[in-house]
Amino acid sequence: MVVTGLGGTEEERRQSMLDAQMRWCTRESEYLMKYSTSILTFLLSMLTIVVGPVVVFMLKHLKLSGCDVPAQNILCAPCDKTRSGGFEPKRGAVVLCAGNFFNSKHVENTMVHEMMHMYDQCRFKVDWGNLRHHACSEVRFLLSVERERY
Repeated sequence: MVVTGLGGTEEERRQSMLDAQMRWCTRESEYLMKYSTSILTFLLSMLTIVVGPVVVFMLKHLKLSGCDVPAQNILCAPCDKTRSGGFEPKRGAVVLCAGNFFNSKHVENTMVHEMMHMYDQCRFKVDWGNLRHHACSEVRFLLSVERERY
């Protein structure tokens, strides 16, 4: 029905697609929280130390900063097509936009990006209404990505 459109309504087809996207997103985020495949070279590359999986690294350092992240604080949800994720400071949650990812690496990059905002919130008590604070968090992430390229 989902593929052909036969035997069901358009609403049933849309709901089935959304359910499949949510299952995929949840499976990916759970996997990355355990095994994340990227190598984090941000900051530590200067010391020629290679640290393991980046999502696992972020979870560890969030916990060391006093912000343990339970699995339910990284969730998948339907979103509009303008973004792939977000950080909700009031709930302390990372939202991954189901159906808006190109591949597993895109999920991983989004998780790390939003977890860096979570880290900033935990460690520095960022005022997200202050554009300077917000910009600092965004630029710091971009600099880490740029450094990883080299």
